[in-house]
Amino acid sequence: PSNIFIAGSGQRIEIQVGDFGLACPLQRESHDPILATEMYVAPEQLDGQCNFK
Repeated sequence: PSNIFIAGSGQRIEIQVGDFGLACPLQRESHDPILATEMYVAPEQLDGQCNFK
């Protein structure tokens, strides 16, 4: 799947799982639907208060 990231060299391998459902677009229209994993969405994302750090 495209949300599994594998990195490493030698005997050390690191595997991470990304959840793209929590991503917030940089420019958002007020009528855009919220795309998120329902059980894990941050309250500020529901309010449209994304932090772009």
